[in-house]
Amino acid sequence: MRRSFHGMGVWALAGLLGLVGYHSPIGVSSVSPRRAYEQVNASALTGTRLSAGTLTVLHRYNLSEHSRSNSDRVLRDLHDIALGDARRDVLLALSEVNFAEGERALRSPKTSRRAQAAGCFLASAAYAYWFLFSEDKRDPPPAAYDREFRLACDLYNRALVPALSVGRTGRIQFLAGRRELSVGSMDITVERPRFPWELSRFERFEPSDRFAVRGVSVRLRDPGLGLPFIAIEKEAAKQPFPRRAAATAFLRIEGTASDLMRGGVRARIELYSTYDEENVQVQERWIPLETDNTTPLAFALEDSPLWELGLRQFFSGEQWVKNDVYLTQPYQRGKIPVVFVHGTASSPVWWAEMWNSLRADPVLRKRYQFWAYLYNTGNPINHSAAKLRESLASTLHRYDPNGEGPALREMVVVGHSQGGLLTKMTVVESGDTLWRSMNKKPFDPAMLKAKDRDLVEKRFL
Repeated sequence: MRRSFHGMGVWALAGLLGLVGYHSPIGVSSVSPRRAYEQVNASALTGTRLSAGTLTVLHRYNLSEHSRSNSDRVLRDLHDIALGDARRDVLLALSEVNFAEGERALRSPKTSRRAQAAGCFLASAAYAYWFLFSEDKRDPPPAAYDREFRLACDLYNRALVPALSVGRTGRIQFLAGRRELSVGSMDITVERPRFPWELSRFERFEPSDRFAVRGVSVRLRDPGLGLPFIAIEKEAAKQPFPRRAAATAFLRIEGTASDLMRGGVRARIELYSTYDEENVQVQERWIPLETDNTTPLAFALEDSPLWELGLRQFFSGEQWVKNDVYLTQPYQRGKIPVVFVHGTASSPVWWAEMWNSLRADPVLRKRYQFWAYLYNTGNPINHSAAKLRESLASTLHRYDPNGEGPALREMVVVGHSQGGLLTKMTVVESGDTLWRSMNKKPFDPAMLKAKDRDLVEKRFL
C-alpha cells in the first residue's frame, strides 16, 4: 500500500506540475524571428542586459556576480586583464561595461554620481576604438561580418554623444583638456582637418541623434564611425532662412590601453564637414565617417515662418521678408552655388525635398552649395526678375568682392513656376520687347529723369 500510495503521489505531483505549466531549467520556447533576433543581439545599447560576448568574458574571469554590485572593481580588474590578455573581446567587454555603467550613472539621483557618467562613456569609446584598431600584439582585427565588430562601432558612436554632452541640455561641446575616465585619464585636443569654419562662428552644437526627422522621404544617414552633429550659427536667429552646418566629430586615440595609467592617453577630437568628407584614415585603413545630412536641414525648418510666408505675402501684398538670396548652409569658397527660385504663393522651404535628394549624392554635395532666392510672388514679374538679378549680383560681390572665385562665376539658377520665368529673364537678352508690349511709343531715355530712366531700364529692358 505504501508503494502504491507513493506511486500515486508521484503521478499526482507530475499532473499538478503539468497544470501549472512547469518548464525545465534549460530548454527552448517557440518565438517569432524578431524576438529571436532581439535576444541574440541584446546588449547595453538595447536595454539593461549585456551582450553574450561580454557575459562570456565576465564568466571567464569570474566577474559576473560583481558586474552590478561592484562595477568599479570589474572595470579595474578587466582593465588589468586586458593589458596581459591578447584577446580583443576583453576590450569590447570593457567598452560595453563602461557604457552600461555610464547609463546607470545618468539615472542616479546624486549629482556627484551623474558627473561620473561622461568619463565612463569616454572610456567606452576608447576601448571600442582599441578593439577596432589596436595593433599592440593582439589577435587579428575583427571581420566586418562579426557581430562584435558591429557592436563595437555602435558603442563607439553612441558613447560619444553623452561623453561630450553638457549637463542635461543634450548639447555637445568640443573642449580641449584632461578628462578623467573610469580608469586613468585622457588628454584631448580639438582639430578641424576638414571643417572650414571657425568654431567661434557657431552658437551651439547639437547631436543629430537627439532628433527624429519627419516630412522628408529619406533620412540620409551614411554608416561609419563618428558623431554626426548640427552646427548652429550665431546669427541664424536673425536670418529668415537659418543656416545649419552638417558635420561629424571623430575621436582619434593615440597610444594603447596600457597608457591610461602612465600619465594619460592622448586623443584628438577631429571635426569634418559632411558636405566635403566621407572617409578618415586610421593607420593604413580608410574608415567611413558616420554622417547625417538630413537632420540639420529638418532642424532649420522646424516651425519656420517660411512655411506660411508665401501665401501671406501673395494675398496681402505686404513685404514681410526682404527679397534676397539666402544660403541654406554656411558659405564655402570653391563650391558652385545652385540658386533655387520658388514659384507663386510659395517659399524656398518647399525645395527641401530636392535639397535632401541632391545631398544624397556625395559628388554633388562636394562640388555644389545650395542657395535660395526668396521673393514676394504677388509683385509684377518684371519687378521680381529685376530684384533677382540685383540680388545675385550683390551676393556675388559680398562673397567675392575682387572676382577671384571662379566657382561663383559658374552659378546655376533653377526655377519653378513663376520662378522659372524669373530665372529665364536673368539670361534672356530681350531688348525693348517687353517695353513695346506695354507701350505704343518707343523707349526714349531723354524723356525721363535719371532716377526714372534707371528704374525703367532695370524693369523693362
